[in-house]
Amino acid sequence: MMYVGIDLHRKRSHVAALDEEGQLVLSRRVQSRPGEFLRVFGELGKEPIEVAFEATFGWGWLADLRSTPACQPTWPTHWPPRPSQRAG
Repeated sequence: MMYVGIDLHRKRSHVAALDEEGQLVLSRRVQSRPGEFLRVFGELGKEPIEVAFEATFGWGWLADLRSTPACQPTWPTHWPPRPSQRAG
């Protein structure tokens, strides 16, 4: 299992990944684009990943990556719903 934290910003974001022992595997600034995140996730190998990020304005596109074939099997099932999917 890999644990990924994302500090999401409009233009550039920071991605950090830890392995199960808590060792830093990756720490990188990336362009805030879906393809960049998919590329970084791909560098982590075939292990499942858990992703946590700050849900700031405009975070919906990052949550949508969960439904792409490249990420679908690796994202946690308890992922928060997008605001448009919440009841009430």
